[in-house]
This record gives sequence, structure tokens and C-alpha cells, in this order.
Amino acid sequence: MFARLLITAVLIPSLALADAVWWRGSGGAVVQVGNACSLVIDNISKTAIITWTKHSVQNIAFQGTKLEQQQYDVQVRIGDTWLNHNLMIPADVYVSRDKQTLLIVPITEPVDELLRNASQVAALLSDREIIVDINKSRMSALLAAIAKCRAQLR
Repeated sequence: MFARLLITAVLIPSLALADAVWWRGSGGAVVQVGNACSLVIDNISKTAIITWTKHSVQNIAFQGTKLEQQQYDVQVRIGDTWLNHNLMIPADVYVSRDKQTLLIVPITEPVDELLRNASQVAALLSDREIIVDINKSRMSALLAAIAKCRAQLR
């Protein structure tokens, strides 16, 4: 169910189905959908969405690359740091009604400090790399909004 809420909120540009928009500006947004908060990092053609519950990060999703609806093995990088000790992580692809794909990768490692100094987030698949550039000048405000959003979750 959570994946459906995330997909619905992320794939609708107006974020109309978000319960709350905590921060929105050039290159990013922080939204609450249900009992989760998501940091949306947006650049011209690709988007990365990192989602937290009250106590921990849950996943990172990538949008903007055509993928088949199947499971992929993925490595995730935030800045220069590879998550999960550089091991492959099984990830699922969901396809929206308008044929946009969303690659959702579960993560368990804390990422807040990695994001603070990162210039990009990336997913490495067997045949391609999906790279989303980060507007570093906005990251402090985005992480502060994520902290406020998470603080009020149940």
C-alpha cells in the first residue's frame, strides 16, 4: 500500500495527493504522504525520492528512466559512498498509468549526513547508471524540512 501512495504522490506533478508539503523550491521538495515523509530531488529529466518513516529511512526511488516492470539488482550511491557495502540490492519497478517507471530500492542505512554533502545520488544497474544531481545549496533546508516532517509522524 505504501508503494502505491508514494507512486501516486510522486508521479503527479502538482503533488496534489500529498497530505502536506513541508518545503518546495527549485530542485526539490519535502512531502508527507500518510505516515511517511519523502525528499524529492528533482532535476531536468530525472527524479530521486528518499522516503522515511518516523524512525528510519525506508527506500530510495528513481524516476525518469524507462525500465521494464520487473525486479532488478541495484547498487545505490549517495555522493561518493556506496550503500549496503557496495552489494547489490533487489529493487522493484512500478509503472504508472501514463507509462512512467519508478525504480524503488529498499535501504536501511542512515543517509541524512551523506545527503548533506552529496552532489548526486545514483543507482547502478547491470546495463546503465541512473544519476540525479543534487542542488547542494538547498540540501540543508530540505533536510531540516524532513526532520520537522518526521518529528510529527506517529
